[in-house]
Amino acid sequence: MDFTELLGIIKDLILPPGGPLLLLILAMLILKRWPSTARAFMALAILTLWLLSSPVVSTRLMAGLERIQPSEPAEWIQAQAVVVLSGGRYYDAPELQGRDRINGETLSRLDEGVRVARNAELPILLTGGRVSSSDSGTLADLMQRSLIDEFDYPARWLENRSENTQQNALYTREALKKDDINKIVLVTSAWHMPRAMRNFQNQGFRTIIPAPVGYTSVSSLGMDAWIPNSSALTQSRWALHEWIGWLVGR
Repeated sequence: MDFTELLGIIKDLILPPGGPLLLLILAMLILKRWPSTARAFMALAILTLWLLSSPVVSTRLMAGLERIQPSEPAEWIQAQAVVVLSGGRYYDAPELQGRDRINGETLSRLDEGVRVARNAELPILLTGGRVSSSDSGTLADLMQRSLIDEFDYPARWLENRSENTQQNALYTREALKKDDINKIVLVTSAWHMPRAMRNFQNQGFRTIIPAPVGYTSVSSLGMDAWIPNSSALTQSRWALHEWIGWLVGR
């Protein structure tokens, strides 16, 4: 097990639902010895899980991240390349005879990246390595396959060493510096854009034009917004992941 995989396990234990469930298990273990403390831990775990699973909370966590607005097509022509960040994969897809394929998050980023690139007539760089040492192929390779098969717009550069957003920026800078490119359109999910922008700015890109995609949409926040559901829990998990990433600088 390498460091990246270990870090992933730790994140799974801390982020919901892992964190609240661990707190609940701890409460059960100490119930006989410290009943008052155990009951307090139980109440806290249940309340935390309920709130993080509620749209009224998850949408507010996301709103704090989705603060960068999309750029206009007229701005894209200032750039020299479009950089698309990976967002994950589906493992062993039956429809592809057990091969991996990009997930929906990555596909939405690719779709926006191709739209920008075609509109502004720009080349594309794809960035994403292996999340696990057992992964078959890199995320950049999977994205390139999708660009060729589904969009007929292959990328010019593949950055396939990165394991996090900080490395996305570092290795992308190295790849593009060889062609004297320092003005880019950056494509990633809206909730990921602030952290991505900061990391790419730290690498010295002269111009970074944001092209965020996949904003959180909510039709209304009535009484049912306090009712837990799995989609809201997933949103809360991603939001907390981003806030932690922002604090630790990765």
